[in-house]
Amino acid sequence: MAVSEKTVPAAKTFTIALAGQPNTGKSTVFNRLTGSRQHVGNWPGKTVEQKTGVFDIAGKHYSLVDLPGTYSLTANSLEERISRSYILDERPDLVIAMVDASQLERSLYILAELVMLPAPVIMVLNMMDVAAEQERRIDVKELEQALGIKVVPMSAAKNQGFAELQAAIAQASMGELDYKPQKPGLKEEHTLLIKDLQQRISRLIPYAYPVDWAAMKLLEGDSELVETLRERMKKDEWAQLEAILGQYPDGALLVAESRFNWIQEITAQAVSSPERRRLPLRSRFDRAATHPLWGKLIALAIVLAAIMGSMLVGAPVAMGIMSGMTLLSGVLSKAMAGMPAWLAAAVVNGLVPGLSFALAMLAFVLAVFLVIGILEDVGYMARLGYITDRFMQRIGLQGKAFMPMFMSFCCNVSGIMGARVIDSWKQRLIVIALVPIIPCAAVWGVTGFISSIFFSTGASIIVAAMLVAVVLQLALSSFLLRRFVVTGESGGLIMELPPYHKPDWKNIIIFVWLRGKEFVKRAGSLIVLVTMLIWVLSYLPYGSMESSYLASFGRLLEPLGGLMGMDWRLIICLIAGFVSKEAALASMAVVFGLGEAASSLTAVLGTTAEQVSLGAYLATAISPATALAFYLPCCFPYPV
Repeated sequence: MAVSEKTVPAAKTFTIALAGQPNTGKSTVFNRLTGSRQHVGNWPGKTVEQKTGVFDIAGKHYSLVDLPGTYSLTANSLEERISRSYILDERPDLVIAMVDASQLERSLYILAELVMLPAPVIMVLNMMDVAAEQERRIDVKELEQALGIKVVPMSAAKNQGFAELQAAIAQASMGELDYKPQKPGLKEEHTLLIKDLQQRISRLIPYAYPVDWAAMKLLEGDSELVETLRERMKKDEWAQLEAILGQYPDGALLVAESRFNWIQEITAQAVSSPERRRLPLRSRFDRAATHPLWGKLIALAIVLAAIMGSMLVGAPVAMGIMSGMTLLSGVLSKAMAGMPAWLAAAVVNGLVPGLSFALAMLAFVLAVFLVIGILEDVGYMARLGYITDRFMQRIGLQGKAFMPMFMSFCCNVSGIMGARVIDSWKQRLIVIALVPIIPCAAVWGVTGFISSIFFSTGASIIVAAMLVAVVLQLALSSFLLRRFVVTGESGGLIMELPPYHKPDWKNIIIFVWLRGKEFVKRAGSLIVLVTMLIWVLSYLPYGSMESSYLASFGRLLEPLGGLMGMDWRLIICLIAGFVSKEAALASMAVVFGLGEAASSLTAVLGTTAEQVSLGAYLATAISPATALAFYLPCCFPYPV
C-alpha cells in the first residue's frame, strides 16, 4: 500500500493522530506543532483528556489530535479504547507514532499494533540525544527499510527534527511517501490457526476492523471484540469458536511473543549498543531516587521544596490581589457615588470580591501547575508516583495520586486541577472526592487561631490530632467510594520510568497556560457567580446582614447546627467560609457584633480578626466542643 492513494479531497483538512506510549514526548511535539492553536477538553462522553490543535505547512491546513498515551491497543483501559476507536472509526489521514529512541525495544510495542491498522503511519524516533548519551547507535535508514515506513529522528526537547517532521507530513499529505509496513505475525505453526479465525469472524466484525488485526486481538482475549462476536454469532458458531480459543489459553502470550520477536528482528538490524560501562550520574541518582528508603527521603525533600516553591510564587501574588481589592473597592465607591445604591453595592461588594477571589486562586493554581509541569517534564513525576505507590495503596490509591493530594495542603482547587496527571479516570474521580477533606493552608490558619484560644498549650496536640483524623477520614472515604460508588478499580500502578531531561520551558509554559485557561473557564466563573449569589443573599431585602436572606437561611439551619453546638451566627460563618476559609474569622467579627457594623459581603470578608477582640469573646461565647466541630469544607473544587 502507498500513501500516494488520494484518501481525502483537496478541500478537506488533513487529519493526523498523535499516538504512542506515555513519556515519549508526545506533548512536546503536539505543543511545538500547534503552539497556541489548540483546545483541551474531554473526549465526548468520557473523562479522559482530549487535546486537539491545528497548524499550517506551506499554506496547507492540518488538524492534529493527541491520543491518550497507551502501551497497547487492547481494550483493557478507557485510554486504549479511545485510541484504537479513533484510529479505526475516524480514519485519520496519518498516524504519527512517537517512539523513545533511548528505550526503543519497549517503545516499539505499540508500533507493532499501529502498523496493523488501516491508517498510514510515520514513526518519530524521539530522544535521539538521550540515546547518543547512552552511546546507542541507531541507523535510521536501516530502521526505515526494516519497518517499511518513514522514520523521522528527533530530539524534541532541543527543538531538533521538527523541520524534517513537517516535511514528512507534507509529503504524506501529497501522497509522496511509500508505505509498505512490515507487520508482525505469529510463528509458522500458528498460521493455519490465524487463517481459520479470520474466516470465522470476517463477516461479523465491525466494518472498520482489519480482519488480520481482529484475529490477533481475538486470540489475545480482547474483551471488547469477544463481547461483540458473542452478540453477533449464533450459539453454535460461538461455541465452536470458544472451543478453538480454549485450546490456546496462553493466546495473549503467543501474540505478545510474536510482537517482541518482531521488535528484536527490527532492532537487530538497525541498533547497536555499547558494552557495559560505569553508570552516568543521572543513572546513579535514579538508583537512589527509586530506592525503598533513600527514594522516600529524596521524594520528601523534593515535594517539600515544590510546595515551598509554589507558595513562594503564588502566595505573594494572591496577597497582592486581595490587598488590591480594598483599594479598587474604594476607587469604585467614589466613582459610582451618583449611581443607584444597589448597583454600586453589587459591583463594589459583590463583583469585585468575586473576581479577586478567582484571581487569587488562579495565582495558586498557576504556581502549582508550574511545579507539576517542571517535575513532569524532567521525568521525576513518574519516580514520585513509583516511590509513593506503596504508601498510597494503603488508602486504595496509586502513586500518581500523591502529588495532587499533597498539593491540596496549599489549595484544594490546585489539588483537584492536579488530578489530571492520574491516568485512570476512576482513580481521578476518587481523588477529586477526597481532596476537599484535606485541610488547605487557610484551614490550618483558622484551626491554629481557634485552637490557641480554647486549648492554649494543647493547641499543637489538637492540630496533630486533626491531621491524624484527616488521614483516617481519607482512608475510610476511599474504602467506601471503592466499595460502593467507584467499583471495579484496582489501585495498582503500571508505568514506564522515562529518562531524565532538561526542562523544556516552552512546553511547560504552554502546559501552565492551558491549565490556567481551563481554571478560569470552569472554576473562576463559578467562584464569581457564587460570590455574587452570597452577596445578594446578604444584602436583600433591606441591605442589612442581620435581616438578610442569608441570616434567615442561617436561622433555618440552626436546628442542624445545634447538633454541633452552633447557633445561626456560626452557621453564617460556615457559609461565608465556603467562599474563602479565611473569611470565617472575619465573619465571626461581624455577626457577633464585635466589629464595625456591616451590611455587605465586602465588610464581612474585609474585616480582620486583629481589628476586634474576637478571641476573648469566642472563648466565652462557644464551648471547646463546638470549636472542635468548626471545620470548613471547600465548595469550589467539585466542578473543576
